[in-house]
Amino acid sequence: MRIFTTFGVMERLKVFGNIPITTAAIASLYPELVSKNQKVAELKKKGVLIRLKKGMYLLEPKFSGKTISELLVANVLYGPSYLSMESALWFYGLIPEAVFNHTSITTKHSRNFTTPFGTFRYLNASPAYTSIGVQSVVDGDNAFIIARPEKALCDLIVYTPYLNLRYRRELLTYLEDDIRFDMDAFYAFRPDTFDAVASLGKKSNMLRGIAKLLKS
Repeated sequence: MRIFTTFGVMERLKVFGNIPITTAAIASLYPELVSKNQKVAELKKKGVLIRLKKGMYLLEPKFSGKTISELLVANVLYGPSYLSMESALWFYGLIPEAVFNHTSITTKHSRNFTTPFGTFRYLNASPAYTSIGVQSVVDGDNAFIIARPEKALCDLIVYTPYLNLRYRRELLTYLEDDIRFDMDAFYAFRPDTFDAVASLGKKSNMLRGIAKLLKS
């Protein structure tokens, strides 16, 4: 009779920590088993694994001993991608509202995933666009790819439908009142990123207007 033990599971799975795990990665830890999918189903049923999407799971924190990072999940769930827009601006402390659904930019097709940790939204962009203004950040035990503050604001402007900030007054109202942006941080921004994104034709007039304001 086969006995399932939490200790045995931990010894094999704890190597993944809080990193999302694919079915194939889990199966590789149990080469002696014929039915790998059955093992995954068993671990999920016993509360060891949390399903993110088909074929991808997280180890329950009480077994991994690590807090789940939604920012890390965003990177791994659908990639290559980088975290951006309100998610990144909140991470940097530039907007006050907490973010419960995360938005990323990807070179793949746009997709949405609903998980136990909220909705993860992915918006398509060209490789030239995604190469501008991103960085790798280490936050405690977690590392992920995220837009730099300037690029996160660019992305928010570019991907917000019907947003038309033609004049300086409209821009300042949007920043100060609509999203309650940290204006001291805004005026410390470098204009280079806004110019670079504008050169690709993405709401170029608006972004060049921001760059001009920062240069003045």
